[in-house]
This record gives sequence, C-alpha cells and structure tokens, in this order.
Amino acid sequence: MYCQHAPASRRPPLDRNFRDDRTGGAGVLAPRGTRTYLSLARRGPTFRLVAPAASVDTDLRPDPSMKHALMYHGSFDPNFAQLKPGATTFVGTDGKTHELRAWPADVNGLRFGYMEKEGKKFFAVRVMDSKADLVLPHEVRIDSTRHMGLNKRFSAEPTIIDEGPATDLLADILKANPELRLPLADIRARMK
Repeated sequence: MYCQHAPASRRPPLDRNFRDDRTGGAGVLAPRGTRTYLSLARRGPTFRLVAPAASVDTDLRPDPSMKHALMYHGSFDPNFAQLKPGATTFVGTDGKTHELRAWPADVNGLRFGYMEKEGKKFFAVRVMDSKADLVLPHEVRIDSTRHMGLNKRFSAEPTIIDEGPATDLLADILKANPELRLPLADIRARMK
C-alpha cells in the first residue's frame, strides 16, 4: 500500500481520480484499476486501496479459437425426409448407401451438415456441437461468400470455416427455424 508520503522512487503512477485538498492536490498512488479511499484517523490520513469487484463476463463474442465445419450429407430429395439426429449414412445418386466422412479432429465448434439440390444449390439441414444434434425442419440456403468465407469451397471433404461465417449461418438458421429457438440459443451460448 502506498500513500502520498511515500518516497517518489517507490510510488506507482498517480490515481488522478483522487484529490487530497489538504496536501495541495497530491493524489493517492494506486495501481491502475483500483479505487482509493481516504480515511481520517487519529494519527493522520491513511489510504486504503480496494481492487475492483469481480466483474461478470459480459463478452458475448464467440471464442475465436473454435473451429467450425460444413460437411456434405448427400442429395436433398432422397435424403432429407429420412435424416435423423445421429445419422451416419446417406443415399447417393447411385442409389447405394454411403457413410458420412469423419469430422476433422481439430473441429471443436459447430458442425453443419448440408445437402445439395438441383443446380448446385446447397442447403444447411443439420447443426451439431459437442452436446446437441439438431435436424432442421426448414433448410437454409448456404451463401458461399457469407457463410463460408473467402477462398472456401464445397468439397467431398469437410470444409473448415471461420467464426464469422459460422455465426452468420447459425443466425440465418435461427431465423428460418423459430421452433428450434431454444436449442439453437443453447448451441450459440456454447460457442463462447
């Protein structure tokens, strides 16, 4: 603890929010982020430094270290009606059943399953994270520029996407599927 009477060589920077008018305006020397209080006692003024109260984490931005991905789940028409949470296969255009590829090990955020409609149009149909696996009642068209980011393309391998596009895609999915508002909000909260 420092006070106005400490030698100048031992003083941290002044807390400019405090003035002691009896000493010509010399401030209490306090570490940044602390509050100072003047207490008058019999032996003269004493100063007490109080650290700020623990703050509640109000930062709602997603964790930038999380990796998200998109993965192909087959053609829309033969597969969407049969899609269920936990699905591991899809029916190919050849009529045979194919296994879904494994998610990359470094994907620790959202995982979106998408299907293809005629004309090379791709639609998100499934959202997963570590605790939830949701099949969307209303598919959402994937805008490659907005939902995948720069220099990302659809491929047979899972496509890793950045935080911004994943957040945008989840927001659009939420708008199109209001009946899944609560489970999607839980997924969004876990992105943090």
